[in-house]
Amino acid sequence: MKISDKDRQTIISALHVQRNAVIAERKRDAEDYSVKWNDFRESRTIGLDAERDKLGVLIEQLSAESGALEWP
Repeated sequence: MKISDKDRQTIISALHVQRNAVIAERKRDAEDYSVKWNDFRESRTIGLDAERDKLGVLIEQLSAESGALEWP
């Protein structure tokens, strides 16, 4: 599917906003000392890190000259 440059930039901006939200949530969790570290918090942290990385890859692929997404 072909998308215009304007649409691509809109998508990239939205992905940046989402990635920044994930990073902020991860930071809040890391700085929250009011609850004990447990398996749930660890799995949540791993999930947030994975989502951050996935969004980073999508941004990188869309920002490339071709703008094509490659799905594994």
